[in-house]
Amino acid sequence: MLAIPLKLSSLALALVLIGCGERPLRHRGPTLPCANIREVIDANPLGNRDSLATPLWRTEVYSASLVQLRGSIGPHYHAERDELVHIVQGKAVMHTGNASFEVIPGDVFTIPRRTIHSVEAISYCAAIVIYTPPFDERDRVPVDK
Repeated sequence: MLAIPLKLSSLALALVLIGCGERPLRHRGPTLPCANIREVIDANPLGNRDSLATPLWRTEVYSASLVQLRGSIGPHYHAERDELVHIVQGKAVMHTGNASFEVIPGDVFTIPRRTIHSVEAISYCAAIVIYTPPFDERDRVPVDK
């Protein structure tokens, strides 16, 4: 039997939960959170902002947020956190290290800790971003271009 590390299995579970249900945030059973991403977007409009992060869940192991983007997020890295990103709407260009690539709905990718990255929206873009361990703004380190 294949052993899956706890962090990865938690991230996989969070991805399975994306997009199910009828209300923005709720629980199925005592411990199974579920969100309908379309309703979360409608309840948390981007408005005039370039970006908006809406927290979805937080545990001791991971945190999940809906990130909406119309502009860009400059180069930065997270010293102690890995990211898993699932694009649910729109298009953007990701820059990681020396590579750049376009992302579209359905794309899922990881950004390991200490990897310099930035993103530019081509059109309005929405993504589920999962951090492990849970997100902490103090761990976001800006990098000059």
